[in-house]
Amino acid sequence: MRILITTLGALGLAGAIATAAAAQNVSPEQAHADHRQATISGSGMAGVTLLRMQQGLIEKKNVPQLFDYWATGARLSVEAFRPDTRGADVKTEAKDAIWANWSDFEAAMTAYAEDVEELAALAADGKTDEALGGMGPIFKNHCRGCHNDYRTD
Repeated sequence: MRILITTLGALGLAGAIATAAAAQNVSPEQAHADHRQATISGSGMAGVTLLRMQQGLIEKKNVPQLFDYWATGARLSVEAFRPDTRGADVKTEAKDAIWANWSDFEAAMTAYAEDVEELAALAADGKTDEALGGMGPIFKNHCRGCHNDYRTD
C-alpha cells in the first residue's frame, strides 16, 4: 500500500509538471526533459538525505519512507528517460549518449533501482542501520559512474 501511495505521489508530481509545462507553453520535448529531471532529482535528494543521516549530520527520521521514496524514483527514472529528446531545443543535463547507448543506460538504471530497492527492503524490515550502511556502493558505482557518462556538468 505504501509503495502504491508513493508511486501515485510521484506520478502526481509528474502530472503536475506536465500540466505546468503546458501552462507555460513549452514543447512536449521540454516537458519530457522537465519530467525526467524532477523524477531523478527527487529520488536523488532522498538518497542524499539518507546519506546525511548515515553521516550523523541530521536526525534519523522516516528512514524506511525515505528509502521507499528513493527506490520509487529510481524505478520511475528508467521510463522518465525513455523519450529521446536528442536534437530538440530543450534545457537539460542529459547527454545524447543516453539514447545513443540506450541498452547500456537502461541496464545501469535498472541495476541502480534494484540496488536501492534492496536497501529499501532492509529499512522496511527495521534494519535501518544496515540499509544506511549499504549506501556507499550505490553512490560510488551507480550515481557517480552514470553522471560521468550521461550527465553534463
